[in-house]
Amino acid sequence: MFSNLSSLPDYILLENVKGFETSNTRDKIMQFFTQHSYHVAEFLINSNKLGIPNSRLRYYLLARRQPFPENIQSVIDNDNGFLSFIPGFENSTIAPPLSMFLETEPEGYHLSDKFLSKWGWVLDMVTPSSTRSCCFTKGYSVKAEGSGSVIQQAPDDTNPSVPTPEQQSSCPSDSSDVRSDNKRSMCNSKLNDEEFIQHMKSLDLRLFTPREIARIHGIPEWYSFPDTLSEKQRYKLLGNGLNVSVVKLLIERILLS
Repeated sequence: MFSNLSSLPDYILLENVKGFETSNTRDKIMQFFTQHSYHVAEFLINSNKLGIPNSRLRYYLLARRQPFPENIQSVIDNDNGFLSFIPGFENSTIAPPLSMFLETEPEGYHLSDKFLSKWGWVLDMVTPSSTRSCCFTKGYSVKAEGSGSVIQQAPDDTNPSVPTPEQQSSCPSDSSDVRSDNKRSMCNSKLNDEEFIQHMKSLDLRLFTPREIARIHGIPEWYSFPDTLSEKQRYKLLGNGLNVSVVKLLIERILLS
């Protein structure tokens, strides 16, 4: 692609999923940047380390024609790998509650009995007061295993014998975000399958809406999806998309510094 350009860009930002950093494509891109004297910084950053209540580990590559400022370049040189933080920005694990991103009583997002019967064992449940959620993927709303969290709207004391979301949950690995705590909870509380499904129904579970996920990803309120897009298509776009807040920090503090 770059070879077809009449002139090379001064700034380049590339984002991809974790694992891209070990790919042949990444190696070829780095060879190109070396040949053309670009200065490069690579990151593996999880949005939950930047005060965002969502786990989304992604690879970022920032390249520019001019050298980075000395204070940033020294951090890049000393790390000798992929930075997990943004130099000059104080990383924070303190995130706001999800309630700040939620719509008021959205309709049409409750989980059906069929969905609970199939996926209830692997749901990652959070509450409006939670300060975390698992990575939303393009499969959200279609499947539950490793595709993102759902919201528990009922009080945590609906069934005291089953651990609350905050007692039992934390996203395990950013490469999968697969959950199994609900099944362990069922074993611990000695509920049979039918009783467990009834318990899950009593929690008043629903999906995050596309607007809520967009807010978590830092997409501004003025943005709206075309009316022609279905809910499934909107979830897919969000799952394949960027966290705007993370990219904004990288551009402001590193790429254009």
